[in-house]
Amino acid sequence: MDVMLLKRSGVSHLGSLRTVVLFSADGNYAFKHIGHQMMKKAEAAKALAKEQYGNRRGHKATDLATNKI
Repeated sequence: MDVMLLKRSGVSHLGSLRTVVLFSADGNYAFKHIGHQMMKKAEAAKALAKEQYGNRRGHKATDLATNKI
């Protein structure tokens, strides 16, 4: 389902609308599962950079935040 939202209150010109795509819960679950499997395979193939922290074993978001500082 596509939903169009106003970028600015009261301005309803077609060019100033933002389109948001909403997926059903089943679709979101499938995307999560597929993404998890892709990350597993990419990590096994050593296709990820060491800076990529998302959903990886031994990599925490807090470590990334402190490394940036």
